[in-house]
Amino acid sequence: MKRGVEYVFLLLVILIILSIPGLSFEGLITPDPAPQVYKPFTPPNPTQWKLPTNYPQIISSNPFMATAMSAFVLPEFIPLIPPALVNPKLVLDKSKLTYDQLMYGDNYNKVEDKSKLNQNTRDKVLAKKTGQLVTTVLRKGTKGKLTEYGFRFDEFEQINIGNIRFSNGTNFEILDNIITIDYAEEIIINNIDLIKKAQMFMLQLNEFDVSKSELVSINCFPFGGNIDIPNVENTNFKVGNVVEIKPGHAVNYSIKDCSSNNVSFSGDENSKLSIDKNSELTTYYLEKGSLTYLSETISTNSSAYVSIDPNLGFVCMTLGIGTGFTDNYFNYSVVEPMDGTNYSLCLRKEKEQDFEYLKEDSCIHCGLIDFLSNQNILKGRIILKRLVNDYWLNVFDSIMAKIEFTGLTFIDEVKVDEINGSMNVIAQTTNFYLLKENKTSSYLNELARLLDKKLDSIIKYYKVVPYNSTIEITDNVMNIDDVIFVYPKNSIPLEVFLHG
Repeated sequence: MKRGVEYVFLLLVILIILSIPGLSFEGLITPDPAPQVYKPFTPPNPTQWKLPTNYPQIISSNPFMATAMSAFVLPEFIPLIPPALVNPKLVLDKSKLTYDQLMYGDNYNKVEDKSKLNQNTRDKVLAKKTGQLVTTVLRKGTKGKLTEYGFRFDEFEQINIGNIRFSNGTNFEILDNIITIDYAEEIIINNIDLIKKAQMFMLQLNEFDVSKSELVSINCFPFGGNIDIPNVENTNFKVGNVVEIKPGHAVNYSIKDCSSNNVSFSGDENSKLSIDKNSELTTYYLEKGSLTYLSETISTNSSAYVSIDPNLGFVCMTLGIGTGFTDNYFNYSVVEPMDGTNYSLCLRKEKEQDFEYLKEDSCIHCGLIDFLSNQNILKGRIILKRLVNDYWLNVFDSIMAKIEFTGLTFIDEVKVDEINGSMNVIAQTTNFYLLKENKTSSYLNELARLLDKKLDSIIKYYKVVPYNSTIEITDNVMNIDDVIFVYPKNSIPLEVFLHG
């Protein structure tokens, strides 16, 4: 009974305390925390994406899942994803990725199959990277990436960059304006220059390297036609008004030039051939190599120029030190020796050709072979050779002289004169003797090396202008001014002075 009264009393006390105004137990009792409930990520309702204004709120409310949300974005809303939050690997339609999205960070490289990108957008990215106009057509599954100074693809159907088109190839890369490929079915430069089946190819602006190509074809604008070079290997090309060809090893190229001349170029890693494709007559500049057209060849240890007429062959040339010109039809050769200087030589083969300037006194190291009049002239330092019994004879070896002669295969008459008061020349007049001329003396020298090869006289009539002396040669018998007669069988001293 007593305990029941106590409980009633305690209850009344509590009720009285709770009824006091302003009194609270908040903060005095701390309840146990409720357990955290983690809900799985639920993608936004697609209907929400129909209101673009909702998009920022959706992203901001789920920042930790922003990139994952790319996989649930409807294609038409992919362009709305901020570049910093889009995940190119996960978007449903990679063709919807924008230029800004692809240019952000490494986003472009995250797309494995570059053919899935929108072509115009992809090309805009590549153009931005290279600073040049780029268009691409890629095969399905093409891999590629942006690099620090360019881009690359493991394969391609077509790539146009600047004025160059590459078709059906593998491993294309442009790095700081240097383009390399492993293979291309076809390369076209300036819409006109063609390279077929190129292997291990490198190009820089108007310069390119070809490791192997079935055909290199370069247009001859504005005259038309092409320079065609088949079966090219390990060769560098520079293309402009002048086409420069520099092989990396020993080569023998057959070249069809702008005038449809078929020439042969032989050289090695020290050689270079330049073709002026805009001149009316195709002009070649040659360094350390040889060039052949029909029966005519020019070979040099230094440099040489030659112009070629498709109907006539070699026309004019400049022979550098150590350069020789040979005509294997008429069996003669003109050689600029190693101790000489650049020599100008022209070949007159038709009436309209006029090379009178070569005969002027001001032109010292100049020569003209005239096939129409047979009146030839050689001035300055030069050697004229003739093939006799399989041996190349030095018919004239001029240190400094003016040599006029009639005929070439058979020389009827020779006239030797001074140049600027100087004359120094050696002439092979017969099968047995040399004539040596200088300003102070003229003498015969015995030549024994051809004694076993019977040959008619090389020169029939020989005149030395300063001495006003003449030599007539018949059957190797020399008649000197009708005073001295020299017979091949006679025993004569090594030197017989005729004058001085």
